Amino acid sequence: MSGRSYWSLITLTVVLMGIAGCGDYQKVLKSTDPEFKWEKAQEYFADQRCIQSLPLLQELIGLFRGTERMEDVYFMYAEAHLCVEDWFMGRYTMRNFAKTFPTSERTEEAEFQAALCSYRLSPGPELDQSETRAAMDELQLFLDRYPTTALKDSCNSMISKLRDKLEVKAWNSAKLYFTTGKYQSASRALQHFMDDWPVSRFAEEAQFLVLKSRFMYAEQSTARRQAGICQKTLDALHAVIDSGKKQGMVLLPAASHRGLPDNALLHPFHIDYLAPNPYEAQDGVWLRQREAYTEHHSGLLSDPMLVKQRVMEHERLRLKVLEVRNKSGLRGESI
Repeated sequence: MSGRSYWSLITLTVVLMGIAGCGDYQKVLKSTDPEFKWEKAQEYFADQRCIQSLPLLQELIGLFRGTERMEDVYFMYAEAHLCVEDWFMGRYTMRNFAKTFPTSERTEEAEFQAALCSYRLSPGPELDQSETRAAMDELQLFLDRYPTTALKDSCNSMISKLRDKLEVKAWNSAKLYFTTGKYQSASRALQHFMDDWPVSRFAEEAQFLVLKSRFMYAEQSTARRQAGICQKTLDALHAVIDSGKKQGMVLLPAASHRGLPDNALLHPFHIDYLAPNPYEAQDGVWLRQREAYTEHHSGLLSDPMLVKQRVMEHERLRLKVLEVRNKSGLRGESI
């Protein structure tokens, strides 16, 4: 027998077996014996043939309603929806199970699975986040109902990821105003973002973009209005300085840090105070000096080019604000 004939025979055998299997499945569907259908539904489910078990389980729900077996049938029906990754129906059936069988040993698992479906239905940060908020509420409600659950760490981890998604959504929305050149709206939106997310990993960039937005808006304004806008920008810069003092930020004079090796910029929390009163320095860069660094700051500071870019951006902005301020005739405290 040639190779081609051999594979043709194999293909025909597989097709005939499939037809025979379909015939067997049709016999199961047409059977009037509930026990036989329940046995086959369990068999299909165990073999991961969940799509075949679903019609049987749906029928058995009506046949076993009011019996002791109803709980087992309905829970498997809910699990089968999870098996085929139908998260909407999985959430609905798991919630319904928890309501129908509140004293069942599976109620906690059903409520967790319903919350997990909501977590999986949460879209990316570029889309509407209604499902994300609903998932956070559902996970938190689960923790409130079962404070000693073994699934506590999993729930907290999912809530944290969902919160990060909301943070990214808020950040992208606020930053969009700056990207599209709507600088007045950008400064307000970014300020609202910092108010809503005070410990965000985007807080440093948001703070800088607020200042830059105000300056860009001043540049686009008339000379008569530039003085007032520059004054607001100066006030914001002073607010940054005050905030830095409270959070352990150190302003290193440019003359002091120019001679430092590159790795000093990579690990600023190892740098000692190089001036008796470093906050009095007028030329310099802000470096955060404290023991614990958040992951995003570590990532930023691990790349010398990013560090230098951020330093240069702040310095350019400072010089531009001074230039516009001087042109507008505004005098006062130096930055």
